[in-house]
Amino acid sequence: LAAAAGADLTARGYHAQVQPSDQNGVSLFRLDGARRPIQQPADFVREAAETPAGFSPGVLLRPIVQDTVLPTVCYVAGPNELAYLGQLRTVYERFGLPMPLMYSRATATVLDSAAMRFLSKYHVPFESLPPQDDSTLNELLRTQIPPEVDDALTAAGRAIDEGMRRVIDALPLLDPTLEGAARNTLGKMQKDLENLQGTTIQGAKKKNETLRRQFQRTRALAFPNGDPQERTIAFVWFLNQYGQAFVERLWQELPLDMGMHWVVTI
Repeated sequence: LAAAAGADLTARGYHAQVQPSDQNGVSLFRLDGARRPIQQPADFVREAAETPAGFSPGVLLRPIVQDTVLPTVCYVAGPNELAYLGQLRTVYERFGLPMPLMYSRATATVLDSAAMRFLSKYHVPFESLPPQDDSTLNELLRTQIPPEVDDALTAAGRAIDEGMRRVIDALPLLDPTLEGAARNTLGKMQKDLENLQGTTIQGAKKKNETLRRQFQRTRALAFPNGDPQERTIAFVWFLNQYGQAFVERLWQELPLDMGMHWVVTI
């Protein structure tokens, strides 16, 4: 049933979170010091009835078990949970169990005032922080280079292109075979200028060491190791940082509207 629901989701252009590898098996594990998948469920029917504590439900059966033991009105789920719960409506019906209402939990990143000041002062888009390379930092440092330097490099590039284009157009009048050599020369000149621009950015990095540290600190807080903060940093970390007042701040600042990711400032 879950596999059929997943196929229907895929046909509608969505993603099937769970794809059972064995549609004849069960979403159940046998516990004997470790969790072992059950390949031949018929062999364990009596044992499961006599000692149910020796078994553990898998991802597709767990919601059925928990809502049987503790009937649930509404289930607040994260994105991955919502994805596989979307495949379980017919499974709930098969067990004669009312399926709870589903509500997406709030999703947010918590930033301190220093990080927010950095983003605002330098107009760094929050969504540009995740990549674990220096592209965003380089672009930020580029904006810190004096306009005269940037204008001079741009003018040099334009002059090289214009001057060499004239040479490329003129040389075939003397010897057609020289056009290729002229184009290669243009490519080398453009590459040398590009390297000079890179060296300029490296010089800006050294000059703007404080800016670099602020960027790296903000990125590490918002996207530790490139991953969303809420998937990496436990809630207790913020409690240790800010105390019980952190909970009150979330009550005040965090909207419950679905479909949006929020940035909360502490």
